[in-house]
Amino acid sequence: MTRIEVDTTEVRFAASQLQDAAEMLGAATHSVPESVDAGEGSQPIADVLGRISQWTGLLAGVHSDIAGLLEDIAARVIDDEETVSEALEGISSELGDS
Repeated sequence: MTRIEVDTTEVRFAASQLQDAAEMLGAATHSVPESVDAGEGSQPIADVLGRISQWTGLLAGVHSDIAGLLEDIAARVIDDEETVSEALEGISSELGDS
């Protein structure tokens, strides 16, 4: 068993917040225009917007991956520890009854 003490409700809340952020970042990424018509400054503006779009897309992916990991921790690791704890308590109880 790990020594990590985590409230599953808090972990799941953090995961949902990260997933919400990922969705907002994804929406922002898709809302960046394909081209910019600003005369002489068009190319530099388009380059900056392209980079922003690329980085927000990557950031959305990272947020989504971390949210998935937190959900996995809440669903598996903590639930596994609770199962082991219950089994050990059952054994302890049976030994106490003997």
